[in-house]
Amino acid sequence: MAFVVVRERWFTVQCVVTVQPDTVSRQMVKYVAGLSRESVIDAEGLVSVPSVEIKGTTQQVEVQVRKLYCVSRAPVLSFNIEDAARSDAEIEKALQAGEKLVRVNQDTCLNNRVLDLRTQANQGIFSIQSEVGNIFRGFLLSEGFREIHTPKLNAVQVKVVLLCLHSTTRVNLPA
Repeated sequence: MAFVVVRERWFTVQCVVTVQPDTVSRQMVKYVAGLSRESVIDAEGLVSVPSVEIKGTTQQVEVQVRKLYCVSRAPVLSFNIEDAARSDAEIEKALQAGEKLVRVNQDTCLNNRVLDLRTQANQGIFSIQSEVGNIFRGFLLSEGFREIHTPKLNAVQVKVVLLCLHSTTRVNLPA
């Protein structure tokens, strides 16, 4: 038996892979158990409500996996997303209870920003920013404003334009 927790934004669901005749082989369970964290997968299965409460996921259902494909295997990560998502208060509380938890420093998070952006706190910030932007956009559009997207020139484009303007070579185009 293998367990996989899948995440979409801040929602998580537990997937269970068990040996079943004609659908799930022992090799498949071993393969799934060997997948690295943060790998991208496609899974197909039946959604069920387990008899025991699921701890560690946001949804109280599980997927009985029938098929699973690894789309992109993740390399070994610098830190776990769960470790980066912990607050200082959670870490202090665990220390007082005698537990040891990994503390991910801010420098480590900033040096691995693509991983840090996957935490629930950052996903929540993005959600709020998106909603605020949509509210402002809706208000301004209702007041008759028009949204425009002006072209942006970066340094490379400016140099090419300047080179073309200062060029003395003439090109004769056919009429």
